[in-house]
Amino acid sequence: MFIVAVYVHQLVYLRLIEATTVLLVNLTGFSASLGGLLLVRHPAVVAESAAFLNLDLELRCREDLAPLASYLEERAMVLYSGESEGEFRLTVEPLIGGHSNIGPDLCTGEMLATLATLPEHLLGLFQACHLRIFDYGFDGGIDEKPCSVDLSPSQLAEVVRAGIGIRITVYPYRTSEGEATDA
Repeated sequence: MFIVAVYVHQLVYLRLIEATTVLLVNLTGFSASLGGLLLVRHPAVVAESAAFLNLDLELRCREDLAPLASYLEERAMVLYSGESEGEFRLTVEPLIGGHSNIGPDLCTGEMLATLATLPEHLLGLFQACHLRIFDYGFDGGIDEKPCSVDLSPSQLAEVVRAGIGIRITVYPYRTSEGEATDA
């Protein structure tokens, strides 16, 4: 695996390529304004495709969300429940998340089904939240293959009826040690 760095007008463009031989380019005589090419062996980089990771439901409210968290912990994974910055916050994931074959459509369906079971008093608390967001998390990957996901119009309509917004979070590529990289 190689990273190609192309210098053009003081900008660096990185591109990951597969190659079986090492190409060494002499940059002597190249100026940044004329451009140059550098091919660097990077053994730690493995071409990974962008992929869906998880779906979080994020709620923020002026009222305590602990009763809602207690109900949901039997039906979903409660990631956070508590007070922060003068408001109450609750973040949950569907229990089916975290598997490579689970997509955003299944996670969305699972969360919507869970919310549909809310008793009336907890539905009122859910509706009192001034922030209701489905946050779809994706690994940005470093492979050139695009990541496409679809949600059906009927599922989107259910999300809208529930008053839930949509956020897309793309996480940068991380090495196996968990550090972000420029690759």
